[in-house]
Amino acid sequence: MPQDSSSHMLRKRRWDDGEEQERPQVKRRLPAPNQAPPPRPVGDVREAGPPEPVPTPQVAASGQQCVPGAAPDEHDKWAAVSSALWAHYRARQHTEDLLQRKMELRKRLHDKLRVIFPLCGLYVVGSSLTGFGSNVSDADMCLMLSQDQVDQRYQAMAILNHVARLLAKTGE
Repeated sequence: MPQDSSSHMLRKRRWDDGEEQERPQVKRRLPAPNQAPPPRPVGDVREAGPPEPVPTPQVAASGQQCVPGAAPDEHDKWAAVSSALWAHYRARQHTEDLLQRKMELRKRLHDKLRVIFPLCGLYVVGSSLTGFGSNVSDADMCLMLSQDQVDQRYQAMAILNHVARLLAKTGE
């Protein structure tokens, strides 16, 4: 078999449209579909306050805090922006209850999907798990059917249409 510059093995893959394409063979270990999400870090990150400003050499003697590289007179402007951002985040932050509801949705959807894809995995990704979600954030999910790549133009659309028909049939 041919090898690329990084010495990964290449193999030919035939897609539904008959097109052959070479791609690196990827060896990765995926978590089991029934595996629980990773535990949340000890101490909720949302409980922490805004990061402490770093004293600059210009204002270190006075004890004032300022954004690194900013002139001392800009301190009030950046402190106001930082406070406004923090207040906006705190007012709209993702609640634990909302996260639990999203995880329940994932579980119910995964149970339905296993009817047509018995070995599939469904994972919540994005802001819901990073802690940057808000109370109006969507629930991004990743559906894994196999370790092989999916042709986004043809196979992905066929799979999503199949899922849509299943959900329409079940009324959920």
